Amino acid sequence: MIMKIDVIDVLIMLTLAWILVAVYQDFKKKEIPNWVNFSLLIFALAFRLFYSIFSNDYSFILWGLAGFAVFFVLANLFYYSRLFAGGDAKLMMAIGAIIPFTNSWFDNLLIGILFVICLLSFGAVYGLIYSVSLAFGNMSEFSREFRKRVYENKQYILLDFLVLILFFVSGFFLAESMLLLIGAIIFVLPFIYYYTKSVEQSCLVKYTSIDKLTVGDWLAKEIKIKNKTIKPSWEGLTESDISLIKKNYRKDVLIKQGIPFSPVFLMALLVLVLIKYLWASDWGLWQFF
Repeated sequence: MIMKIDVIDVLIMLTLAWILVAVYQDFKKKEIPNWVNFSLLIFALAFRLFYSIFSNDYSFILWGLAGFAVFFVLANLFYYSRLFAGGDAKLMMAIGAIIPFTNSWFDNLLIGILFVICLLSFGAVYGLIYSVSLAFGNMSEFSREFRKRVYENKQYILLDFLVLILFFVSGFFLAESMLLLIGAIIFVLPFIYYYTKSVEQSCLVKYTSIDKLTVGDWLAKEIKIKNKTIKPSWEGLTESDISLIKKNYRKDVLIKQGIPFSPVFLMALLVLVLIKYLWASDWGLWQFF
């Protein structure tokens, strides 16, 4: 069932423009400001509300509220499982108010699932490519950090190698190729961890002057000020933390930066746009199943 396709087109175009601003801010300031996320959310709901009032069809705003509610839960799940930073989670909530494009609960469900699948799959590929580019751009620091981690964990790597041999021998004698695959995955996992931590330590941890600290910045190590210790946390620095640091701390602060994730939201939304305009002009995604 079609829901005011021309109105949806306007909503999509303005949303793409908003996300481009988020991408720009993310790369420039290493964060998505609250004003970008909240203004997008307010715009989406206000747009839906005004259209519902003038068209006397309140399903338009109700679907927006429903999408926001579902993505609010998902965004918090991703945030507290440490998949998303705070800005990314807020951007996801705002997009949740936008992507219910039809009056069909089934099509809206498929659109939401497709968006989340694209977000996570593109995010994995994007994160890998971005981290590899960081490693190559800081090769000397990265290789030094990686060798150090491998050396410090050589006993675990030896154990890991013995597990690999055990799985390969078992797979060979039992003629089970799955055991070979499991053994290879188990062997590779520690190196992926060492690689990730090495990229983080050598490329994403930087000293920042106290006057450039912002709410949500991640401390790379704790700061002791008089009788108070500010410890690293997933929520990042608070206003009171920054105020305390500026008043009583004179050194630069070691901050852990994140990977700008907003381009993945843009890519995932573009997939939905391409599906609409190339294959499913009425958003009838059920035809693909």
